[in-house]
Amino acid sequence: MSDSTFKVGLIQMRSGLDPQANLAAALALIDEAKRRSPGVVELEVNEANPRARRCYEREGFSVVGRGVSPHSGLPTLEMRWQAG
Repeated sequence: MSDSTFKVGLIQMRSGLDPQANLAAALALIDEAKRRSPGVVELEVNEANPRARRCYEREGFSVVGRGVSPHSGLPTLEMRWQAG
């Protein structure tokens, strides 16, 4: 993440819930993040979560780096959406 950004939270969804409901919630959160930060939105996703990565890529995010989750210790992908 760049120096001029800050994290606003961690989102976790339980498995076993309706996948369409999860997708709708994720898309609503992405739209709100883009509304509040109209230039750039950055996020981290677990590398072992290809479904989430594809969702973010469909919404215009691209991988810009790698990291490690402080919560789980798992490898993460740093992703960025830029208006344009």
